[in-house]
Amino acid sequence: MAHFQSLEEVNGTTRITYKDQRFYEANDAKGEFVPSVTTYLNAAPKGRQFYEWIKKHGDDSDTIMMDAAERGSRVHNATEQLDKTGKLKLVDDNGNCPYYLDEIFMIYRYLDFIKRYTDAPPICVEGAYASKELDIAGTIDRVWKLNDGNVWLFDLKTGNVYDYYFMQLAAYKKVYEHFNPNVKIDKVGVLWLKSATRTDKEYQGKYWQLVEPPKPLDYYWDMFVHTRAMWKFENEKAKPSNFEFEVDIDLTK
Repeated sequence: MAHFQSLEEVNGTTRITYKDQRFYEANDAKGEFVPSVTTYLNAAPKGRQFYEWIKKHGDDSDTIMMDAAERGSRVHNATEQLDKTGKLKLVDDNGNCPYYLDEIFMIYRYLDFIKRYTDAPPICVEGAYASKELDIAGTIDRVWKLNDGNVWLFDLKTGNVYDYYFMQLAAYKKVYEHFNPNVKIDKVGVLWLKSATRTDKEYQGKYWQLVEPPKPLDYYWDMFVHTRAMWKFENEKAKPSNFEFEVDIDLTK
């Protein structure tokens, strides 16, 4: 019978993933695992907008968030394929489309962004980094020198954008520059593919925009450090657990 494990390889880095936690094997300390930035941010205050959304949707919020995460993964995978190969098939050989309509719109918004603001391939696409020294790990969506001359590190978002996402970017900048000392990140941002914008402006198109942090990045780095300390306080003995499960459960045998 086939089995599966929670262990996976991501761009040469070992990752252990569940719905509620993720650990990476450190690039600078083999055999040591580091919690992901997003795992640490489980301890972060999400802000009034997030909690109002939870209150509004009540018991349905978990289902909505899981569905949104799956849709976000499909858009991420599609844009990754585009950036790595330059090609993407929206319809398979049998004439079936694996995407929802709103996902196709987001893919085309991404295309609008790269056609307007990029003249060269990205520096990093879905790069996994983990440092035991920095105690930071995660998968960075993109590092790209845009045609404004700045090297940007940005994260793709297909749902609402919350302030705590900029803590994630501040940590990603630290770990990326740690392993790539010859690359200086000039700016960070969230490439929001489901915004309410309806006009073309700088770093903005119809229903997409590149959102920069509203406060200095050092502020978000300090917030991340304190959030990480709070997570560690609440999860003092947390460590990655890799399990092997049977793919098919059959009680009739």
